[in-house]
Amino acid sequence: MDIPEPRSTPDRHAALERREAELERREEQLALAIQGSGAGLWDWNMETGEMEISERWAGMLGYTVAEIAPIDIALFERLTHPQDLARSDRVTEEYVLGIRTTHEVEVRMRHKDGHWRWILDRGMVVERDASGRPLRMSGLHIDITETKEAQEALRGLVAERDLFIKELHHRVKNNLAVVSYLLQLGLDRLEDLEAREVFVETLSRVDSIAGIYRRLVPAEDVGLVQCGAYLRELAESIVAAYARHSGRARLDLRIGEAALQADLAIPLGLILNEALTNTMKYAWPEGGAGEVSIEFGRSPREIYLRVSDDGVGLPPGFVLEEATSVGMSLQRLLARQLGAELGIAPAGADGRGTRLELRITERRRRHDDREVEAEPV
Repeated sequence: MDIPEPRSTPDRHAALERREAELERREEQLALAIQGSGAGLWDWNMETGEMEISERWAGMLGYTVAEIAPIDIALFERLTHPQDLARSDRVTEEYVLGIRTTHEVEVRMRHKDGHWRWILDRGMVVERDASGRPLRMSGLHIDITETKEAQEALRGLVAERDLFIKELHHRVKNNLAVVSYLLQLGLDRLEDLEAREVFVETLSRVDSIAGIYRRLVPAEDVGLVQCGAYLRELAESIVAAYARHSGRARLDLRIGEAALQADLAIPLGLILNEALTNTMKYAWPEGGAGEVSIEFGRSPREIYLRVSDDGVGLPPGFVLEEATSVGMSLQRLLARQLGAELGIAPAGADGRGTRLELRITERRRRHDDREVEAEPV
């Protein structure tokens, strides 16, 4: 049996030199990458407490390594803000115990001139004993002061914006209350029935918009309206108002809850106002009364509003696109502004009753700067 000859010593030396050269190349690449990132290096002997840091680590705080000696874990504790040190210790402990998979924490560290710098501290265990006990950690320090300052400035701008919006809503609500009061004063002095009807409908529309501003969600969700509660209150108030001089309609409310932006809730409220006002005026002639069903909800794909009654139905030859009344023209305009599908048709197979359905699909609901051409009302 032939025994292979051992590789010659020169070959083994050449292979070792190639591996060492490759290792040096990779170490150089790593050093260049770290230098380019602006990160400072640290290495912590967890048994002795001794640390090694790079000049970049010390330079972030205005020092040289020589100035900041002795280098140990106590140095990190002296320079770290007391309010952040406890959190840093907790993160380290949870990481060592395996509760956290990574060691990453943001802390404030005192600069040589006395101000605080925000530092992102990242590290990992690089050496353990036979039982798995950590012996050594290494990591990076990254100065994130400018980022934190930008975030704080942004939070300030957001807070100012929210305060402005809340103040604007408050002023609009008060102004609408004044408009409503003035309309009511004018209504009380009118004797002409046709003019009174115009005032009543205008007052109803103003009150519909004012209801939005009474229900705006406070705090972080500025501009949102709990639309279900708003539509429920609006429907009940309209029916109650007409019940004073006509029969009382029975309300079947199937209204879910959805938090919507005010620019969406206001048109929805106005459309419901017009539909329900028309129902109360025309569905049951001569003081009769019946049932009105209102459905509202939001699915992952659409927002819908349906208003149905069991009244006498639509006038012969009714076509929504050709209707010229103020209420119908307003509903068409609002539906176009919402990018919604609007339909009005008989509720029953026998032609009786009326059913309005509004559908806003999520794909069609977009905010843009295009103006909707207003149709004459």
